[in-house]
Amino acid sequence: MDAAERRRRADRIFSRALDLEPGDRLTFIHDRCGDDQELLADVIALVASAEASEDYFEGRGDALVGRVWDRVARDRKVDHLVGQRLGPYDLEERVARGGMGSVYRGRRADGHFESIVAVKVLRKGMDTEDVIRRFRAERKILAGLEHPRIARILDAGETPDGRPYFAMEWVPGEAILEYCAARSLPLDARLDLFRQVCEAVAWAHRHLVVHRDLKSSNILVTEGPSKGAGAPAVKLLDFGIAKVIEGGDASESSIRTHTGQRLLTPLWASPEQVASQPVTTASDVYQLGLLLYELLSGDRPYLDDTGTPLDGPALEQAIRTLDPVPPSRRVMRSDPDDPGTRARSAALRGDLDAIVRKAMRKDPEDRYASVLALAADLRAYREGRPVGASVGTRTYRFRKFVGRHRAAVVAGTAGALLLTGWAATASWQNRALAEERDRVRAEARRTAAIRDFLVEMFQVADPFQPDPLAGDSTSARELLDAGARRLSTELVDDPGARAELAFTIGTTYRALSLDQPAREMLEQALALQAAESGPESPQVARILFELGQSLRSVEADSAAVLMERALEIEEARDDGDDLFTAQVLTSLGEHLGFTTAPDTLRSRQLRERAVELLRAHPDPPPDQMADALTISVYGLNDRPELVIERMTEALDIRRELYGDRHPAVASSLNDLSLALEATEPQRADSMMQAALEIFLATLGEAHQTTLDAMGNLASHYRDIRQDYPAAAALYRRNVALVEEHRPDDRLALAYPLYGWAVTSMRMDDFAAAEPRLRRAPELLVAELGWGNGLSFVTRYTLGECLREQERLADAAALLEESRAGFGRAPWLRVTHKLATLRELRRVYEAQGRRGDVAAVDAEIDALDEG
Repeated sequence: MDAAERRRRADRIFSRALDLEPGDRLTFIHDRCGDDQELLADVIALVASAEASEDYFEGRGDALVGRVWDRVARDRKVDHLVGQRLGPYDLEERVARGGMGSVYRGRRADGHFESIVAVKVLRKGMDTEDVIRRFRAERKILAGLEHPRIARILDAGETPDGRPYFAMEWVPGEAILEYCAARSLPLDARLDLFRQVCEAVAWAHRHLVVHRDLKSSNILVTEGPSKGAGAPAVKLLDFGIAKVIEGGDASESSIRTHTGQRLLTPLWASPEQVASQPVTTASDVYQLGLLLYELLSGDRPYLDDTGTPLDGPALEQAIRTLDPVPPSRRVMRSDPDDPGTRARSAALRGDLDAIVRKAMRKDPEDRYASVLALAADLRAYREGRPVGASVGTRTYRFRKFVGRHRAAVVAGTAGALLLTGWAATASWQNRALAEERDRVRAEARRTAAIRDFLVEMFQVADPFQPDPLAGDSTSARELLDAGARRLSTELVDDPGARAELAFTIGTTYRALSLDQPAREMLEQALALQAAESGPESPQVARILFELGQSLRSVEADSAAVLMERALEIEEARDDGDDLFTAQVLTSLGEHLGFTTAPDTLRSRQLRERAVELLRAHPDPPPDQMADALTISVYGLNDRPELVIERMTEALDIRRELYGDRHPAVASSLNDLSLALEATEPQRADSMMQAALEIFLATLGEAHQTTLDAMGNLASHYRDIRQDYPAAAALYRRNVALVEEHRPDDRLALAYPLYGWAVTSMRMDDFAAAEPRLRRAPELLVAELGWGNGLSFVTRYTLGECLREQERLADAAALLEESRAGFGRAPWLRVTHKLATLRELRRVYEAQGRRGDVAAVDAEIDALDEG
């Protein structure tokens, strides 16, 4: 639509909107403008300008329309917010505008941090009570969603005229459909991006939030370091019409808007949204199906006879009643005679068509039960396994099996024909069966021998083996890579053996902390093993567990799902392996207790069950028992005697197993020293020093375990021995090692910087402490977001540092900013809030602000009572 046509349409919608009651205008405008955000912004600007002017009462003819257009045009030429400051942000440029608000690129300019942000401001004329409530709801929803695929909220406030705004991380990227089209991305790359979108939406659903407006413009693709240098990653934006699920049940609760209001983008609306029916997570599944349709076909699903996308009532009717043409057939519309087009169509035909069709079914009950189920079907497609959306006939499943194991099936068919000939003579048949039995046994022995040989060669990769072979990680990596390449061409007719070898290579990659190739080999092993022994087999459970372990640091939720599934399979078996079950219980319990949203009670229960299983076992492996004992006491601050007892037992086991100079022994020494620090400081001191010496000798000074031990000893020197020069020297060395060997690890740098700053403050060197205290929260915010507890710790410590330098105004401003952020960090611990308020009270007291002191005292009392 050109500019003249857009203005004519805006005129018509504007004129009709003025004839309606004010409460009905917004719904009417959204319905008429559809997905055209520019048209929507024009009409809302016209209505807002008219309502704010005396012209509104003088008539509603062309003269009014012309005068209002003139004012809107003038306002557009001069955006009064550009160049202004909102809170700590200078607004540099308006980058987007929509029906509810405008988005500006802003730069933090208060001297605390240097960062670019996106600032979303509610439009003038839209600041009705209901719209402000929804705008603030979006702000609250975003504040509660911390995920690498969801744009984070950083700050919030109000403009001088009372309109709310919030600042989010700046996401430089393109809308996902435009990104894929501009680069002509192949199918696999598009599915990889779609999988990331599913991760973000599933995370929101687990946190009881339905997005309700999943469309291409709300999903940006940015090429940055989040998954490797230059790798594309998605960011989910705009929760403007999202809603927290009522009652906390995503499967049964619904989300409603006020009667008569439909907040949606028609081109991306689900059937239930169009029909103004209750909206659940199933609506997001439908919109993901729409997105997948366009990613696969490059076209809209609902077209008229001329190939033009439907709009208005015709579009709504189609959404409610029309099954769209499958993506494979839609692709053919572009150029049916082109070989490339036919190849694209063939790639989509069958499973991918079925997945899209199921996601976009009209009845929410007929769609995928969850976003995770949709993602699982796509994963099955990628791995060549049967997908749930396709018809589950024996013919279909046999075809999938043949596709994965063509060579084996051909060999099996030939064998069947030979056996038919042998059946004429019983003695021949018996001899053949005996020979086959012997062959299978020999093959099993050969496979085991190959596996054992590889395991022995790859012992070099594991620094926690009792007698590690001489060598380095580079030679081990080369050995693994060579094995992986060989596996792609050898044993192609024996998927069971290939699965075992892929599993062995994958677990050894993981021992080297090479997580990406580990995941690739483990996923290959999973596909092979599931086809060979079935999805409920004990071998599959072990692969699921190892795959979950490899994902713990990058996809915490996916890791938990995989380990939970492994536990389900193993516990459902009558002849389950208690040792493996204990291993899963220990790791899953540890993982659930130390994620961003810890399930502390279940974590403790799982870890305790693991210890009980191992205690009951007649011959538990000593290293497994030591691990389970150590992990079982994490977080048991209320039972110090049990902690010391189990840590001591674990240390004794590891010393007997490994000797005195091994990293596993050093880990036990370090853990036990922390438990003894409060009651036996001298013993703890010697243990910490011994642990650090072992780590330096075996792992090297750049290893993260060594750096952690160095930080523990520095904290001990500072807090227990009060030997500040020794503590400062260790912290200085720790920082230098991180900057040299791990320059991109922001958390690894933030911790020793903060410790060093606190040590400097204990030495009354506040000028030296201040720059470190400013840098530490900057690193923490960049890695964890604004509202994490560690950032609050560093900020109120910086407030103390400024107060000690008698820079009371600076300290008050910093602490007041933290205090104002309590509301948008609902997960913040009370201890962090109290520490912030108590430091602010000291500053107010030093300034003589008695009224403010009393107000802070009241807040402190309320928190203490709560």
